[in-house]
Amino acid sequence: LMNFSVALERIPVAMGRTKTVLIIGLIGSWLGQVPGVFLFTIFWRHDLVGLFTGMAVGYAAICVMYIVVISKTDWAQMAAE
Repeated sequence: LMNFSVALERIPVAMGRTKTVLIIGLIGSWLGQVPGVFLFTIFWRHDLVGLFTGMAVGYAAICVMYIVVISKTDWAQMAAE
């Protein structure tokens, strides 16, 4: 998921929407990965599997946010700019 999120990130960056990329990164990291890692390592597994699962949850959230941003883009307007 990490590589997929990096690939998706390049689309808004290419459109010049770097502020959106920053906000998605902050939200995904602090509201997705950090709580996910905490919850999965404390309440599920106390090893690297819990850590990696929490990270995957955060990256999944980031991917979903990028997909929403990309799908709501007015491509005709972007092409005109």
